[in-house]
Amino acid sequence: MATWICKFGGSSLADIAKIQAVAKQVVDFQQQNHRLVVVVSAMGNTTDTLLAQARSITENPPQRELDMLLTAGERISMALFSMAIHAQGGRSTSLTGSQSGIITEDKHQGARILEIRPARIEEALAQGDIAIVAGYQGVSIKREITTLGRGGSDLTAVALAGALHADRCMIFSDVDGVYTADPRECPNAQHMPEIDYDFMLAMAQAGAKVLNARAVETARSSSISVEAYKTGDTSARHTVLSPKVKTRLWAIVGHRQIMLSDDTRWPQIGVGNNGRYVDMTDANTRDIQERQGLVTPLGANAPLNLLAKHLVDEGIHIVDTIDATFGKGFVLNRNDVAKGVCLLHNRLEAHVP
Repeated sequence: MATWICKFGGSSLADIAKIQAVAKQVVDFQQQNHRLVVVVSAMGNTTDTLLAQARSITENPPQRELDMLLTAGERISMALFSMAIHAQGGRSTSLTGSQSGIITEDKHQGARILEIRPARIEEALAQGDIAIVAGYQGVSIKREITTLGRGGSDLTAVALAGALHADRCMIFSDVDGVYTADPRECPNAQHMPEIDYDFMLAMAQAGAKVLNARAVETARSSSISVEAYKTGDTSARHTVLSPKVKTRLWAIVGHRQIMLSDDTRWPQIGVGNNGRYVDMTDANTRDIQERQGLVTPLGANAPLNLLAKHLVDEGIHIVDTIDATFGKGFVLNRNDVAKGVCLLHNRLEAHVP
């Protein structure tokens, strides 16, 4: 009997009707004679709502208490999802990150997974249940509740796929895989049926939201194939993450959460003429007005100065150019990111074979 890991993001579980629809899909999977582990994110914008509530009390909430608060979102999802499975006539057991044996370093907000002891998951599977796991969370070696950082449910799913030697690891969201640009902002974006680990990692580090960067690193190190689907249909087109791809890969990626800062609390994303830029995706602070955007062309091999001229000619102000591990890009005002991505995408689309 094959073991499948299925991860559903917050947009797929945004309300009760969506939870019930996904639960039906999962029960159908089980009836096809598969052992199922379902990793769930918090419903819709729950994490942002909880974070706003914390900030309404104090500008700088204690990191431990913030982890206790934010992990409640996934626990709500797992319990409701398990109830929906039972209502569909299925059997399931819901488990928190700690109950699932996800052991992390002793750090709050963005902890690394050290090991997984999935005894409770294996017990649930052995008795014929669907195991519903709260993503994004674990327990530290000092028995403290921890979180894995934004997009951490992807990491939960991939790490469990490795620990359980799963046959498939499927990530479900509101888009049917990976595109050469965000299809919600760039209508001409091209679907990518296959992508390799290194290129997907560069996209994730540059700001693409389809897969979490640490999840991609984990998949690469353990040679785990990951499939990205649109929720509700596994027969439609999708993207497969695999070691090698024969076709030429290129993409334009936008990122709206970077900032010029020397603060070493935040991971460096790259260095520009103005200084050091950091990734503020996981920053639980109110400095939104200080954040800037980044547009990165990947795999296009087009001269950066010509791309810069194209942006300027179209009225976009380039704040800085940046040199990062994943490539060179343009720092823009946050509000110009979508336009910049589409302009460069349309420019390159005609020139990339």
